Formats: sequence, C-alpha cells, structure tokens
Amino acid sequence: MNVGLGNRNNYFREYAVFIQNGWTVDCPLCLASPNNKIHLLLNCIEMKSKIGRMNWKEGMKFSDLLTNLKEGINQEQIWKELLGASNDIEVELTAVGATLEELLDYFFMLWGKKVERPFPRVAY
Repeated sequence: MNVGLGNRNNYFREYAVFIQNGWTVDCPLCLASPNNKIHLLLNCIEMKSKIGRMNWKEGMKFSDLLTNLKEGINQEQIWKELLGASNDIEVELTAVGATLEELLDYFFMLWGKKVERPFPRVAY
C-alpha cells in the first residue's frame, strides 16, 4: 500500500531536505531515519506524542498496540487487528483506516510546519 509519504514518488521533492531521484528519502520530521511507514509508526520521535494520545480500542492506546508489535509480543494477533481479521471485518477496517488517516494528516501538518508553508496533500 502506498500511503503517499513521498518516498516512492517525486511529488514532495521541493519540500524535502534530502532527496534521491526526486524521492523524499529521509523522514522529513526528524531527519533521523528512512521515510517509511515502519519508521513513522514505531520510531519517529516527532510522531510519538500523537500516537501516544490515540485510542485504538476501548481500554487500549494505539501506542500500546505498536509497542507490543515492536517488542514481538503477540505479533500474530496484532497484525490481525491491524489488518482487520476479526469477526466484524468491516468495522475493523474502518477503524484501521480512520486511525491511519488521522496519523497521515498529522504527519503532513507537521511537515508543513517544518517547511513553514502550506503542504499540498496528494490524494490516492
């Protein structure tokens, strides 16, 4: 799945600090790691505060789910939750999509603040 971080196309080259073939290769928020989904979800310092405030399910923070995934705790169950492998798959996938969309909005809002100008979000 391409979520439009700019690491597979050249849409955001004018907003990036480091580019390669027009692609945004380093995380534009922290500049510490590759610009990819895994880094943003598990390691990006700039995203941690937002992820820490997000609820996943009743009684569980999204950050708890990601910490368990990162530490190898219950990985099969966590991937099932993230990918919507439950009895009510439509509800699960809607929740996953809403959570990831909220994170993407935050990512682009922060990136816009870093470059001090409005950021054009590309719709996929």
